[in-house]
Amino acid sequence: MGVLKDSIGFLGVGLCGGNFASRFAEKGMRCLCINTSASDLNAIESGSIKKHVVGGHGSAHNRAKSKQLINEDFPRISELLEDSFAGCGIIAIIFSSGGGVGSGSSPMLLDYMSSTFPEKIICGITVLPANSESIKVRENALECFKEIESIKGMGALFVLDNQMAYNRLWLNASFCDLFCEMLEMPCAGSSSKKTSDGILKEMLAAPGCAVMAKTPKSMSSTGSIINSLKHSSYSPFSPGRAKYLALSMSTDIDCEKVKEIFGDPSETFIGISGKSTILFATGLNIPSTRLQNLREVLEADAEERMRSLSSRVLVDSPDLNPGSNKIYKPVKLTREELFAKYIHK
Repeated sequence: MGVLKDSIGFLGVGLCGGNFASRFAEKGMRCLCINTSASDLNAIESGSIKKHVVGGHGSAHNRAKSKQLINEDFPRISELLEDSFAGCGIIAIIFSSGGGVGSGSSPMLLDYMSSTFPEKIICGITVLPANSESIKVRENALECFKEIESIKGMGALFVLDNQMAYNRLWLNASFCDLFCEMLEMPCAGSSSKKTSDGILKEMLAAPGCAVMAKTPKSMSSTGSIINSLKHSSYSPFSPGRAKYLALSMSTDIDCEKVKEIFGDPSETFIGISGKSTILFATGLNIPSTRLQNLREVLEADAEERMRSLSSRVLVDSPDLNPGSNKIYKPVKLTREELFAKYIHK
């Protein structure tokens, strides 16, 4: 990697963000990890700079708590941000949308850095929870995206989705590997004055969502790169016109068919590669359909939980049904016997 590698930095927030940043650090990228949990930070063995938020002992999916802790320690955090990313023209903040510290504080950090450093490109990399994850995690994700959508001035947002990933460790590794390859992809526009690095910076600066896809040269075809995108770990983006599309081809690809997927982008950049075919699109709509699905599943789970609680009412209990004529005498139990009703071994 060339100029872009040296000009980009990664801020991993929380456990999820730290795991991603650790992967980038292994590739020699500049990384900073912050967390309210010291044990989570200690688990990161890569060359990332690590900052434990003062007073933090983990956030336990509590967004409000993480915001408060970050706010109280922000004078130290802001100094570390400036020192760690001095000279970086691009900063990507990585976090889980459903966690505690990542979900709670990352929108705040994205907003702060976008407004404080307008000369830098501030991007986001986040992960949506699967429908099977806890109610709290899914509620956090929806609240997180509500905050993200109100941020002005930030660049591209990569939205990965645990619902689409069959293996989360693979998700981390495959995304980081492809991101680094994307930074090297050759592409050219209608103007010969634009370099590949300049084009990619312009694309990363575009607000809205971003996606990437890749096929090795041995499998490269129009169908395979489209299938690679459709079966990727990104949250499905909502229909609409992309702002930019870059396509680095290792074999002959029908660019018009690829462009159709993105609503005929405002500008398309084409390049030739001898290694693999890489697709990169930015300026896409937020995955509103997926977020609505997450909301609907969450509401259905809440209704089921209420029905389940209602079904547990002991209809013959005189305490819960005062109109019952039956008289019950309490059974004297030892503390161990009483607790055994609640503790399942």
